[in-house]
Amino acid sequence: MTCEPRAQIVASQPLRAGAEVFNCYGELSNTELLLKYGFALRGNPFSAVELDKAVLTAAAAETLGVKAAGTRRRFLQQHR
Repeated sequence: MTCEPRAQIVASQPLRAGAEVFNCYGELSNTELLLKYGFALRGNPFSAVELDKAVLTAAAAETLGVKAAGTRRRFLQQHR
């Protein structure tokens, strides 16, 4: 039975014996890092959520009512 590697890492430049090498995971959120690699980073700048303003506004109006959603929206705009 032969065993083939599951992953292969290729150096982008020649390495001397004993040199330290780094594996770059890319610009990933903590969610992606945790799911794919089993770890997360404190203060990860790529852990952000983008929300569609129209979808968020509609969900707030449906959940809170139009008047309450408008009150909260105005409050958030004043206290950025």
